[in-house]
Amino acid sequence: APIAVVLHDHAAAKARGLAIERHQAGAFLGAQQRAGGRVAKTIEAVAEALTLAKKSGVDVAKVRQALLGGFAASKVLEVHGQRVIDRNFKPGFKMKLHRKDMGIAMQTAKEKGVTMPAAEVIAKQMDRAICEQGGEVDHSALGVVIEGMAGL
Repeated sequence: APIAVVLHDHAAAKARGLAIERHQAGAFLGAQQRAGGRVAKTIEAVAEALTLAKKSGVDVAKVRQALLGGFAASKVLEVHGQRVIDRNFKPGFKMKLHRKDMGIAMQTAKEKGVTMPAAEVIAKQMDRAICEQGGEVDHSALGVVIEGMAGL
């Protein structure tokens, strides 16, 4: 069964009663980083939806608000969707750190024979964001890359 609690290290896991052996720590870290990959995928989906709305001439704030009222509602849509709309990329979590975490997850997946095609695409887009905007911006700045790909 997957570990529901995302922890930062072996000591924290042990303190919470999740006894893991040192040889399991790598897989545990991989699970933690995949959770970070899930955030990246959600930021990507939010950026794509808002970019489509913007390119279609629809009020992106209204689209975000409508999405918040249905199954698409998420903390990422709430917080990062607003950051994209406001063009506020002051780091909450730096792009370069999220990209590093994605790299760890992708390396763990490769070692375990697991393919992560969405993560590979998003990692390339993060690389582009870092090249264009620097690694110190918030990871929601991935939305700028998506907009650029749409010609905005």
